[in-house]
Amino acid sequence: MKKIVIKNLAKKLNKKFTLKPIATLNNYGVNLVLIEGEYPFHSHNGNEFFLIVEGEIYIDFKDEKPVRLREGEALLVKEGVIHRSRSEKKSIALVFEAKDLSYKMEGGMEE
Repeated sequence: MKKIVIKNLAKKLNKKFTLKPIATLNNYGVNLVLIEGEYPFHSHNGNEFFLIVEGEIYIDFKDEKPVRLREGEALLVKEGVIHRSRSEKKSIALVFEAKDLSYKMEGGMEE
């Protein structure tokens, strides 16, 4: 088995909001994401779990107050909840989501 060095992989990320798959856990993908700026509001057909590795992000919700996450903090966003992630500075998160997860973007677009 080969260990995964998250900080080394994070240094290679240079495109905002791109998922870099690093492992599969049963039917879930474990992805490294560079978060900087604002991602559009959207929802999913499954849960999404954020664990902050570096920096600080906010998860904004349509119907609730934003949640601030710092290094070492995590948040589970439940299926169907409209949300977005944002960060003023480059931040790195591990994001766990079902491999067959689909996105419903606000405005009706699907991904």
